[in-house]
This record gives sequence, structure tokens and C-alpha cells, in this order.
Amino acid sequence: MKNNVMYLVLGSLVVGLFWFATENFMPVGDINGKVIYRYELNSRARSMSGNIIKNIAKDKAYFKAMDELGITATDNEMQNELQGYYDRYGGEVELKNVLLDTQGDVESLKNIIKKGILSEKAINYFANKVNMSEKDLIEYYKQNKDKYGDDYDSKKEQIRGGFKLEQGNKLYEEYLDEYESKVCIKVY
Repeated sequence: MKNNVMYLVLGSLVVGLFWFATENFMPVGDINGKVIYRYELNSRARSMSGNIIKNIAKDKAYFKAMDELGITATDNEMQNELQGYYDRYGGEVELKNVLLDTQGDVESLKNIIKKGILSEKAINYFANKVNMSEKDLIEYYKQNKDKYGDDYDSKKEQIRGGFKLEQGNKLYEEYLDEYESKVCIKVY
């Protein structure tokens, strides 16, 4: 009986050591022939996990804020934007290589694309709520005359659009600031 227990303990110890060695000393890459081990990867990942968790939480809060406004990004809109990236970088494989070099991936890029689409729609949403007087428009024109030139009357619609977008962006930023002030993120 004692021998069975001893064999069980020794066997468990050997299996545990084998598991520990393979889990931590498994190669995950190399640089000029120098092996990068899983424990190095895990160590780096642990040190970054707090920031990653905060970013995930912020993204979820942002998507919820946009959802509450009724603002969405369709799969088609996102795919069109992603295709634009593929085209700019010479295809999907090339883009993935660029993303890998910059510590990104396609899923992160899709998230950035989605946030960009939502942001643009939210600014337009708030811009459409902007009321302006002729006095507001003239004041905005005077502050931005270098963008519009000297002929106020011929550029009035363009000036109106610029004013609404600027004010819409301010309202969007205020909305996000207020929304984020109510969000509590905890990292365990």
C-alpha cells in the first residue's frame, strides 16, 4: 500500500513538473534564433491585462452609449471600410502583416472601424440638433474666414454645414464625457 501511494505521489509530481515545463517553456516564437518562451509571453500579457480590460470596458460603454442614441454601424458599412484597408495595403495578407508589426489584428481594426463609423454618425446626429441664428453663422464665418474665402453669400451653405458639424462635435464630446462620468470600470 505504501508503495502505491509513493508511486502515485511520484507520478503526480512528474506529471506536474512535465505540465509546468511544457506550459511555461513551450516555444512561441524566436528572434534571430533566440527562443521566446510561453512564460515570457504570459508575463507580458499579465502586465498589459489591466489596460486591455479597461479598453474593453470603455468600448462596451461606448457601444452602449451609441445604442442608446439609436446609432448603429451595419455589417455592410464595416465590410466596405475594411475592404478599403485591404485595398490600401495590397490585400488581406499584407494588411495582417502590417497589423502584426504594429501589435494589432483584424478584430482590433474592425473595432476601430466600427467606432469610427459610429462616431461620424453620432456627430451628424448631434449636428442635426443644432439651432443657429444668422448672427451665430456670421460669427463662425469670421472666425473661419481663411477656410471659406471672402464671399460669405456664395459659401453660406458650406459655412452652415461647417458650423453644424463643429457644434455637433462639441455636443458629441459633451455627451460622451457625461456618459463616461457615470461608468465605473473595475479591474480585478
